Amino acid sequence: MLYSIIAFVIMILFLAGYGKIKQGNAFPIIGGALTLCIFSGLRDISFGTDLLGYQRRFLYYVSYVDYMDIIRQYQQGVMKDGLFYVIMKFFADCGFSYQFFIAMVTSFYIVVVTILIAKHSQIPIISFMMFMSLSWMQFSFTGLRQAVAMGICIIALLLLLKNKKSILAILCILVAGYAHSSAWIFLIAPVIARLDFRIGKARFFQITVASVVLATLGNALFRKIVATVAWNNTLANYADSNITLNWTGFLIQLMFSTASYLTYDKTIKENEDMPLMYSLMAIGLGFQAFSSVVAEMFRISMYFSIASICVYPSAVMSISERKRNLAYYASVVLLIVYFFIGNKYATYTPIPII
Repeated sequence: MLYSIIAFVIMILFLAGYGKIKQGNAFPIIGGALTLCIFSGLRDISFGTDLLGYQRRFLYYVSYVDYMDIIRQYQQGVMKDGLFYVIMKFFADCGFSYQFFIAMVTSFYIVVVTILIAKHSQIPIISFMMFMSLSWMQFSFTGLRQAVAMGICIIALLLLLKNKKSILAILCILVAGYAHSSAWIFLIAPVIARLDFRIGKARFFQITVASVVLATLGNALFRKIVATVAWNNTLANYADSNITLNWTGFLIQLMFSTASYLTYDKTIKENEDMPLMYSLMAIGLGFQAFSSVVAEMFRISMYFSIASICVYPSAVMSISERKRNLAYYASVVLLIVYFFIGNKYATYTPIPII
């Protein structure tokens, strides 16, 4: 935990250079992102069991097959998410170490998130604190395939926010799905953007209540829906999973989402990029509710709920100036407290220096 605290403090010190609002100087954001990249890149592979599995693939699989073998095995269903292993093989063939590979994967994800924050967050320090405290960064330490997929999906989101470039965004999402098949759920985003479908206060309330009710009372029905709409065996197996999460993550997301919707009208009026971001945040919260039924729904939620790291700071900036300071400092204190309570980096160990 000590190393994560050090990284957290250094990140805050860099971003505190902005004060409460974003200014023209890019140095604080670059410093904050670089801190997170170094922190993630120096993690030992003992952080989670998945990294050991990926290491075996890196050392004993991709180095002994060619690219066509990987593609062929993916097509035959022998291997999942072929693009990820093509990328892994490229790093292995270039002579890079496994440690360098996992550092680059997570850094790619962090850099893309940083670009999203730099372009669309009104208060970068809150965005970065949310990113590090509320699981979005921690999951990428072990979920390498989805980290690549989410990074590409965020690029798609950036394209959608820039003049609604739907075709390029769709292509990005299709590519992301070959790194982690769950990414194809994000094809919802271009549809929402093209139709300019907005999830306002009333729809947000309806989606949230419906999701909670179905997750609580319609366990069997939800599992049947998952099995029906799944586009591969991996997702279909989610319907049979007995692993669940508690409601803590949902309640945290609900708190930030509800607070954001209190200033919905003013925020979307002042920020033309926010209607789409609000809609994605609401959808992410809906998916998050179902993690109490199937834990893996948390993975699906993350593609959408990542938008909240830009929505919430923009909502804070929309508050009247007299109350804005209180909201700002309350948010900072809350995120610091949750960083320690959540203790998401408890198993972090840096790589041996010698």
